[in-house]
Amino acid sequence: MKLSCAFAPGSETPEHIRIAESLGYEFAWVYDTPALCADVWVALARAADRTTRIGLGPGVLIPSLRHPMVTAAAIAALVAEVGEDRVAIGVGSGFTGRFTMGQRPLRWSAVGDYVDFYSSLEHATNLGRLFRPGAEPLLPNWRHLPVGYHGRAGTVVVSGTPILRPCGQA
Repeated sequence: MKLSCAFAPGSETPEHIRIAESLGYEFAWVYDTPALCADVWVALARAADRTTRIGLGPGVLIPSLRHPMVTAAAIAALVAEVGEDRVAIGVGSGFTGRFTMGQRPLRWSAVGDYVDFYSSLEHATNLGRLFRPGAEPLLPNWRHLPVGYHGRAGTVVVSGTPILRPCGQA
């Protein structure tokens, strides 16, 4: 059996994730609710410094809370720190995260559009130019990237990567 855990981001979260890794958990999700908790990306970066095996990712990322380039840079930094085999990104409508700021959750069509944007040729090419200056902007396997929508969350993963979901997702 593979187990995942989820945490609200805070000063103790990186240590809790380190403990979860020592207990054999496979993946640690960190909530993206900035009106209630600390920053998800700070917690994930600090957890990356303390762990060597456990998977890390926001569960779930709320598309409307940050500019897409800020999110892309945060994802790229986490992948650079721990490797793409340890990173997964759950994307959701922001029911709790937006509600606490007096906003309704995003429509699922907007979540799908966000995932489409992150996996679009234009976006991937622009990011490749930013993060790999002087090199080919698209990696050779980019055109084979599968994109799927699974109920309440969209997940983009490299082909062959098992998809992990936070508990409670439909």
